[in-house]
Amino acid sequence: MKKYPILVALFLMSRVCQAQPSPILTLNEALRLASGRNLQILSSGKEIERQEATWDANAATRLPKVAAEARYIRLLNPISFNIAPGTLGNFASTGPIPSREIAISNVSGSQATVQLTVTQPLTQLHKISLGLDAQREAIEDATQKNRADRINVAVQVQDAYLSLVDTQNGLIAAKDSLEFTREVERVTSEYLKEKTVLKADLLDVQASRAQQEAQLDALERAYQTQKEQLNYLLARDLNTDFKVEMPTISQEVTQTIEDLEARAQEQRPDLAQTRARLKQALINTEIARAAYIPDVGMQFGYVHNGNSGLLPGTYLTVALVATWDIFDWGGREANVEARLKQAEEISLQVEDAKQRAALDVAQKFRAVQNLKALEKTRKLQVEAAEEHNRVALAQYQVKATQAQNVLNTQAKLSAARRDYQKWQIDLAHSVAELYQSVGQAP
Repeated sequence: MKKYPILVALFLMSRVCQAQPSPILTLNEALRLASGRNLQILSSGKEIERQEATWDANAATRLPKVAAEARYIRLLNPISFNIAPGTLGNFASTGPIPSREIAISNVSGSQATVQLTVTQPLTQLHKISLGLDAQREAIEDATQKNRADRINVAVQVQDAYLSLVDTQNGLIAAKDSLEFTREVERVTSEYLKEKTVLKADLLDVQASRAQQEAQLDALERAYQTQKEQLNYLLARDLNTDFKVEMPTISQEVTQTIEDLEARAQEQRPDLAQTRARLKQALINTEIARAAYIPDVGMQFGYVHNGNSGLLPGTYLTVALVATWDIFDWGGREANVEARLKQAEEISLQVEDAKQRAALDVAQKFRAVQNLKALEKTRKLQVEAAEEHNRVALAQYQVKATQAQNVLNTQAKLSAARRDYQKWQIDLAHSVAELYQSVGQAP
């Protein structure tokens, strides 16, 4: 018997847990989560790190290169050779050394050699410096790509959030309409018993109620899909439950179209990317021209020979090393020409991007104006629908109108309210897209 209180307590706890409402996810919180967790943003951030690591690797080539080499040599077959008289010198006091030809035969054995070299590039420093400048532009390109991703993801999150708000409002309106229709069905059933309405009137109400139930089910499925899409943008479990609320979003655009176009020329990430690519192409042209310069470096060496015999066991060397392809059969010239053409191509892309930015801003600005012009219309439509619905409901309560008329006015009122809510969300979408075209996140 003692187990029953425990079971009752567990049952009540489970009911309390089930009754807990879903947590509210605000738009600001959603934007914050996406900024730090979205996979697209993190991926482009890794590209910045990769480009910076490449710059560090290239910068290291400016420093001296230290190399060590060790060899162990063993002859596979004996060798023989002759040392001619005077090979080691001819002096007045001693005469030629050696004084006669000496034959050395059947030389065999092994030898160990250790060599340490330090090579400092000289003329290559100019090419390396140009390469580092080009790599800086590659970093800038990657940085602007990451910035563009952040803006795009922010706009996608806001769009998904507002779409979810729209669907959530639709669910609330659909439930209210369904509740109203069920009440009308109840009243119509009573009127049918009193024989003040026809059976066809009741069937019309029941058909409307069945249609609204089907629409409500479809909205609930769409609502779940949109929640999963927003969870995906936030890089979290798709089944994470939450609710949304209509955020307070500034829908005013105080700047003129000229001001917005000027800001777009300065702030848009795609423009900054093409400018960085143009600088990189011009630097690559200079790198191609630098190929005409010979590679000259200073090399210091330390050599140690084991079992050297007559040769010195250890010695130091210094050398000036120069390499240059004398004949390249026009390869260098063709490479310079190719880099010039690439720079010209990107220069045209920069001009095209400027014009596309101005066109994009103009289109988005006028789209906002068009929606702002509908504000008074949407409000008046709601007021008119509310008045028609009030009159029809009053007439129905005194049996002066048919149930279908009440349902029609209620449907028009619900549609008018939904149109006004959708207008608010569309305007927020449009304003966000306008600022995106300027190069600014919501």
